[in-house]
Amino acid sequence: MNAQQIYQELQKRLNKDKLEPEEVSRLSTMQNWITKTTNENLK
Repeated sequence: MNAQQIYQELQKRLNKDKLEPEEVSRLSTMQNWITKTTNENLK
């Protein structure tokens, strides 16, 4: 699952009132988390 897919899933849950808007990070933030974690795991 990539950042875009995660973001879309969170938006679906937000629309179903399962999450509050402040609980959903921005797409760019999620992409940065994935990149950072991937780079750390490659070391």
